[in-house]
Amino acid sequence: MILRFGTSAIWRSIPASFPSPEQRWFHLYIGKKPVMFPKSKDGTPMGPLTQISSAVSYSMVLKTLMSTFNTVPLDLIERIADSTTSIFVQLVFVLAVPNIFSYTIIFAPAFIHTIKIIEEYFEEMSLCISSANFDHSVFIRDNICDLKFKVELNRALNEVTIEYGGLKYRQERAEHIRKECLRKNEPGILHRLWPTLAFASTTIGASFTMYKNEIKYYCGDKLPLINMLIYCGSEGFYGSLASIHTNEYFLSPISTFFEFIKEEDIHQSQPKTVLISEIMPGNRYELVITTEAGLVRYRMGDVIDCTRFLSRADDLIPLPAEPAEIPRIPLISVAYRVGSLLDVFGEKTTEQHVMHALKETVDQWKNQGIYVDLCDFTAYTKLDDFPSKYVIFLELTNEQGHEIDDQQLQILQNSADSEVEQQLCSANDSYQLNRKVHKLGPLVCVLKIMSSQSIPIYRRPLFSTSTVHDDLFDNYDIVIIFHSSQNFSKMNTIGYVNPYFVATIDDQISFTSTSKWNDEEWIIRNIPRNAKLLVKVCNKNEKGSDDNYIGEFEILNIINYDAPPNGHIIIDSYGQHKGHFHLSINSKKSSNESQQLPRYTFDGPCRYSRYDFLPINHHTERIYSTWT
Repeated sequence: MILRFGTSAIWRSIPASFPSPEQRWFHLYIGKKPVMFPKSKDGTPMGPLTQISSAVSYSMVLKTLMSTFNTVPLDLIERIADSTTSIFVQLVFVLAVPNIFSYTIIFAPAFIHTIKIIEEYFEEMSLCISSANFDHSVFIRDNICDLKFKVELNRALNEVTIEYGGLKYRQERAEHIRKECLRKNEPGILHRLWPTLAFASTTIGASFTMYKNEIKYYCGDKLPLINMLIYCGSEGFYGSLASIHTNEYFLSPISTFFEFIKEEDIHQSQPKTVLISEIMPGNRYELVITTEAGLVRYRMGDVIDCTRFLSRADDLIPLPAEPAEIPRIPLISVAYRVGSLLDVFGEKTTEQHVMHALKETVDQWKNQGIYVDLCDFTAYTKLDDFPSKYVIFLELTNEQGHEIDDQQLQILQNSADSEVEQQLCSANDSYQLNRKVHKLGPLVCVLKIMSSQSIPIYRRPLFSTSTVHDDLFDNYDIVIIFHSSQNFSKMNTIGYVNPYFVATIDDQISFTSTSKWNDEEWIIRNIPRNAKLLVKVCNKNEKGSDDNYIGEFEILNIINYDAPPNGHIIIDSYGQHKGHFHLSINSKKSSNESQQLPRYTFDGPCRYSRYDFLPINHHTERIYSTWT
């Protein structure tokens, strides 16, 4: 019944010229095989509410029905373990369909994330569609090894497109996608990709209001953006959408028993509650629910606005034609949650979670003899990275009487990401789960050490969208000079070592040297400030067999690099020291020109090599790039 109310609100408000709801919808589906869910002691599957359709056994009829109306069979999605790969596959399927009627993603940050993926990978997506072959995708090549499963995905994609015209249609559709995605900085990408799209839907109330303008930009003027159809949580269903023109919901007392705490009493440990018949328009209340079974009573943390009572003039739901007394039905909207949130996939990281993680990390540093205090912080979700990640701008001050030296600063910069991440995983189980399955990428900390008299530079709001602090998340141009290596341990009985190295930045750009190098210079533009350099050193085997691995080292802070006096220690797989490596790095903020380039752009130098073309005995020169 809740679903019927919400559906009625949508279709009563949309013009008759829009397509019928019998067309396919797109609902981003996050699922996995039932056997992959952790179980409670009594065998109950545990996981986020968004994965309930995987955890709970549906009848085959219902599952087939869901797959028919969605753009991709659900059993295929459940077999893709990597989250970003799963999203990519689902987006390819929905892009292959020209006339979906709805585009629905539960959480607003995840909604934006899907658009970012389309903008970044539309060329790969177009190739997959035109050929009905997912091998054009780097995600598929890297994360799906089962050849039979790839064949199944390709067959399913081909079957989706056959009803629209097969090969000719696929080529035309792929060209349309390319054309629209190349129109950079133009609003309405969703409407342009699917002109008959009836509406887009995501959670845009409460703390998600901050994302509304960005999502409306992607929708454009012609595509309605509406709040989520159902107001619900893991504890139960609370209500249904009242109108597409507001964020209001009907509460559903038949599925949940509601109580309400007045806003001024929220911070009390045992506040008094009022019933649904006692709340009044113009006031705010924290929601308290008791489940249908009556076993558990929850303080939800959701603070709602009682906006008004339903009246005949509202025309929100069908009312009796004959005059009748209308029940006292309150309409509500979600105002905010108690405690600010970072929330991409429902992990609901609060300010308290982050504060706990930072305080625990600072205490660990003090135990190591690095005496700093937490001054302030700002955090946001970076949605244009794949996968999305948290970024925390962290201000520290020197504890009175203790100055941080360069070595201690290096320790802080090298350890902040991993230590804050570990503490945040400990504080928030849902965040830990999303990190474990790679739905969220590793957290990034940007450190600033202040004197005790300094004014904090990273100010409120503590939590924000990806656009607010992009000026602080600068990109850089760097010059790396690989000087030399020395002091190698013996690799064979005569002690001969013929070393070369493989340097990689963030698995995005790499270089393999020759066995002789001296002050090699490499220039890379437009790298993120949190980029990491990994250098692996190997011994070249001239006899043609496999080369020997010597060891490696990693530089976690390229931008603020400070070369160790004795060089970097090369460490092998067993933690043994195998030699030293010397390099230097110079960096500067990317210019406006550099920022227009793709990330990790190689900018020289190019090398020239000579080779003989034996059939005509002619010497030629060719340019080759040594950084790939």
